Amino acid sequence: MRVSRSVNLTREQVRAQLRLFTAISAVQQDGLVVPCTDDPPSWDKESMNPAACNGCPVFKLCTVYAATGAVRHGIIAGHHAYELTCHKETAA
Repeated sequence: MRVSRSVNLTREQVRAQLRLFTAISAVQQDGLVVPCTDDPPSWDKESMNPAACNGCPVFKLCTVYAATGAVRHGIIAGHHAYELTCHKETAA
């Protein structure tokens, strides 16, 4: 998952991102694996299988972050980011 550097994050996006990154750090310290942190560049590929998120210990927080629309490319919360972004823009 990658946040576009050209996008200014909203306060909601920053909060969700901070919660997610803090949780990732905590579960890794407990010895758990967060799949997207092993090979981050591969998660930016649209060809990646979203099912790779299954069993992720921070999936719920990732879903909250994904719902903010901050991530525009790759896989996040078991979805292709463009699916979530298009849905969010259509609903607005």
